[in-house]
Amino acid sequence: MAEILTIDLKNNTPQGEGIEFIEAQMFADRPTPLAVVHYTSHGKYPEYGLRLDLQKRAFLDQPANPKEAGFVRDSALPVAEYIATALDRRDYGILSTTNSAENATTLSASDVQDNERIIAFLEGLTPSDFNRVLLRLPGGFPHVPDGKPHFERVAALIRWVDSSAGPGIPRLTELLTMLFPKVAL
Repeated sequence: MAEILTIDLKNNTPQGEGIEFIEAQMFADRPTPLAVVHYTSHGKYPEYGLRLDLQKRAFLDQPANPKEAGFVRDSALPVAEYIATALDRRDYGILSTTNSAENATTLSASDVQDNERIIAFLEGLTPSDFNRVLLRLPGGFPHVPDGKPHFERVAALIRWVDSSAGPGIPRLTELLTMLFPKVAL
């Protein structure tokens, strides 16, 4: 069963016209430009979420109420940007991965801090040092695009490492500690 990535949108996205965006969900192990955004309308959950195209930054679905539909349409850009930021930076404080609704998992505050330190460390590496990490991480190069800005390459590495196909964050931490022993992660 595919892993689902859940991004908490409460208090991080616009609210109005009785609409509150609750969370966005997308496949964690497959890149896709679509997210399903769950929301409440006047405190009630509609039967279905709204599909959001993250590349076009536009909702593909609209509520039936014209005022709500206008608000949703106008909120597409800030909601899509928040989701993109969460994905690019892998802000672990707002992300959880689940195989089903019954077994949702979240990371602890110390995990969040550890992962943020790893991301910050990777973002501070020179391109040659970053490539050294990729060389030592089996399967790393095919998952990290060359010729992209450094922050995009870091985001791609973290997404792959933390996916079901990747070696995991603990293995990455172990490798970074071995390659850069004077740095405390």
